Amino acid sequence: MKKILLSFLVLSLFTACSQEVEVVVEEEVIVPVEQENLIDDIVMVGEKEVLDEIEKTSSDMLEIEVTAENWEFTPAEIRVKKGDRVRLKVRSIDVEHGLKIPRLNIQEVLLPGELVDIEFVAEGVGEFPFSCSVYCGEGHGGMEGVIIVEETEEEAYLLEFDETELDDAEAEFLASGRAKAVENVTQLWQFYEHEGAGFWLNYPYSVTMGDDFNVEVTLIENLEDTMGFDMETAQLNEVNLAEGKYGEDVDFPIGVSKKIRRVGDYNAQDFVVMGRFEICDLRFERKLYFFANGYQIVMTLSIPRDVLTASSPDYFTTNPENCQDDLIWDFDKQDEFYNVLAEGKGAELIQEKFDLFNQIVETIHFDVAG
Repeated sequence: MKKILLSFLVLSLFTACSQEVEVVVEEEVIVPVEQENLIDDIVMVGEKEVLDEIEKTSSDMLEIEVTAENWEFTPAEIRVKKGDRVRLKVRSIDVEHGLKIPRLNIQEVLLPGELVDIEFVAEGVGEFPFSCSVYCGEGHGGMEGVIIVEETEEEAYLLEFDETELDDAEAEFLASGRAKAVENVTQLWQFYEHEGAGFWLNYPYSVTMGDDFNVEVTLIENLEDTMGFDMETAQLNEVNLAEGKYGEDVDFPIGVSKKIRRVGDYNAQDFVVMGRFEICDLRFERKLYFFANGYQIVMTLSIPRDVLTASSPDYFTTNPENCQDDLIWDFDKQDEFYNVLAEGKGAELIQEKFDLFNQIVETIHFDVAG
């Protein structure tokens, strides 16, 4: 639609509905317009009713075309802004492929020539790897890409300043709600995936894989370990859990902690280990034990010994005869220690780790059956 700016004086308007109207602006070119559109076409300078020149789609959806072929995605790197509503229009141009974006819980099969629309909202800043999820030949393992979600200009601006140094205008912007916090912080965590067992999860940077956080995944048929981690016990417990029963103990759980927990479509044992084999062993390991696609999965989050004893000294004692000066559990108080944590009333550092386990479990997702 043509827009005419009147800066000073409209010299003449002819009012006949079927005639054209001449508008003279600052003695410049006379522009003819249809009378019936005159009011819509005039935008007054200094008024706030200035029309936007940019036409947007009604949904404000960012559409990106992606092609899949042996053995690459094009583009392999996709950049969007946090908060963008994104529609990927994905098509395989040769054989059957798949597209899996674990951190967004997305998995689709791409049949040759068929267009697949994938929509999501870019809620968290970071990298979201994607890959082909249908075996397509020798280059399948390298058929990968990444979606990079960047901060909006407003948020990037805010990160440059300490809040204590904001002037009035900057403080007003911060308080306005226009700079939104990440809605789900787990989307910014580290990523772990096991393709064989068909699951993935996120875990925070405050824990270290292989140190205070572990995920052990083993084919049931290969299990030969002790403490119940053997093939026979696994086969029995897989059936028990599928039927909603806790099943046989593995490791050394304290009784009060033993629970069945739902993880996706599976049941799992959720329990705590506070020691093994001898009285001097002092530990706190929270564990999740379950089965998927023929694998046994054991997830463990540990709390360091020094954190336990420094944060909750009332739950520990000594046994000089067997353990010298080392602190050990007061075994009469172990159940109480667990129950206090389960109620959310534990010492701060220990409670944070205990609750963190729950947050990690909530990030577990399983592959969608193709």
